[in-house]
Amino acid sequence: MSDEFAESNTERTDILFNKRLRYKQLVFGEGQNNIVSFLDGEKIFYGRIDRKFVPIETGGYVLKPINNTSDPTSGIVAINFVADMFNDMINQFKKQNMRGKISLDNEFLSNLKAYKAYVDPRKEYNNYKSIYLDTLKNLFYSKQAQKFENFNQFVNTLVKFLSVSIDKQPFTYTGFLKSKHCTVMSSGLAIEIADAEYQDDLRKYDDFVQSKNWPTFVNTCNIYGFMIDYNVPWRIVADIGALECLQRSISYGGGTVEKITHKFFKPASQHSYEIFKKTMLEAYNYIKPEYYDEISVCQDGSIMKKRKSPMKYDADRFYRDFNDNYFLSLYLKMRIKEEQPNLDPQETDRLIKEAITTVNKTGKKEVIHKKFESIINKTFDKRGSLSYSINSNRLRTLDDFESGLIDNLTVSGDSNDFSGY
Repeated sequence: MSDEFAESNTERTDILFNKRLRYKQLVFGEGQNNIVSFLDGEKIFYGRIDRKFVPIETGGYVLKPINNTSDPTSGIVAINFVADMFNDMINQFKKQNMRGKISLDNEFLSNLKAYKAYVDPRKEYNNYKSIYLDTLKNLFYSKQAQKFENFNQFVNTLVKFLSVSIDKQPFTYTGFLKSKHCTVMSSGLAIEIADAEYQDDLRKYDDFVQSKNWPTFVNTCNIYGFMIDYNVPWRIVADIGALECLQRSISYGGGTVEKITHKFFKPASQHSYEIFKKTMLEAYNYIKPEYYDEISVCQDGSIMKKRKSPMKYDADRFYRDFNDNYFLSLYLKMRIKEEQPNLDPQETDRLIKEAITTVNKTGKKEVIHKKFESIINKTFDKRGSLSYSINSNRLRTLDDFESGLIDNLTVSGDSNDFSGY
């Protein structure tokens, strides 16, 4: 076991923290501005929210195969202009190789190949949802809560259970996109050039950061508009604010950050709300027992056992008994619970009522996909966000100034640009 670097997460917490910190300091100590942390501030959500904080997804026709991959049959894809950028970067690396500027003894940095790229978040969510429903079923039975007669009773119990953990373990697809269970690999902007252990800092440092080819790799990534994830140094991510990236996207309808987010991405809540209704029926049918025994005590003291079966719903009856307004209200309440915005109960009720009223008047759900999501997803003042950190630092500085610990205040503008570094 290394004395300097973590090789897994099995060590004592304080030792692990110090080792992870040492690795971080050494990597960032290199001084390259395109080595970026995707674990801090709004970069956590890079490629999964737009500039209005609305969760987004990509996929379909905007994806394009990558030429040089570890397995030609794997069908590795990325967003079209990102695939083009990487294919050209590979050719440039080959030229450097022919000129003798690349050492041939590195498994991953001598001949660049894509081992992994776009990961379909919908498939990832389906896997996540299966585990989630298993957990919920176990919870219902362990709490003796499976004795519900119908869907309404089921939902009442479900909401109570979810209210405890839904901000950490989201239930909806949109919430999943912003959770730790979904990464930048689902954005179509990221490519991994190695198949290595994410927790092994020793190998990260020895095989990548200390490689003779590392400076060339970092510089080439910078030239072609790629950031490097410091925590996964074999993961490169297209910087949609970089000039090279903007220029390469023009032929596909991009050219600006706004055009890229509108052309290659769409609000995730469009899909999220539609599958939410199906998920609720799926959850009910999966968790409900075939029957349960209801015990009651008669007036004479005897015990009577009555066998009951929860109501059964097919899709037609389910959507007839529970209309769109019912699901809209339930969905919006869950999204608010997931995001924990700084709204008081009155503001929350007003926001939900306004959204439902607008949908009923217009027959369109864009108000959910854009305005509602923009409001509840704003990262201002949320712990861990860049805005939170900036505001916290300001308050600490102001306290120091007022207490006399510092003599002056420096006022500067702040950037909240998710695209650049």
